[in-house]
Amino acid sequence: MHARLHALVPGIAHIEVCYAAGLGELPADPRRKPAPGMLLDAARTLRLDLTRSWMIGDRWRDIDCGQRAGVRTVFIDFGYAEELRAAPDFIVKSFAAAAATVLAHRGDPPEFTTQRAQNIDR
Repeated sequence: MHARLHALVPGIAHIEVCYAAGLGELPADPRRKPAPGMLLDAARTLRLDLTRSWMIGDRWRDIDCGQRAGVRTVFIDFGYAEELRAAPDFIVKSFAAAAATVLAHRGDPPEFTTQRAQNIDR
């Protein structure tokens, strides 16, 4: 998967992965979503400003993880039968729309784009 991702998007500098099963493990792995560990580790490693960063995902865990890390969130609504637990910053219907949303709002101050659940491409 990582090789394919690098082939499709050669500019990717870093990939974070959590292999913890998350099936009732105690203590829970702080890198397993919805915990923000992977995002926090990436921010330290790459010296990222989380207030200018984004989390794109299609599950509630992705949105919760992003919010816990303090990044802006884009939810790709594929119509899964699971409820969101937190409101994302943006809701879209495709990865292309998610990328367009990030590009359209990349220069906005974080407080401008944190108006929860704006619907784009619905």
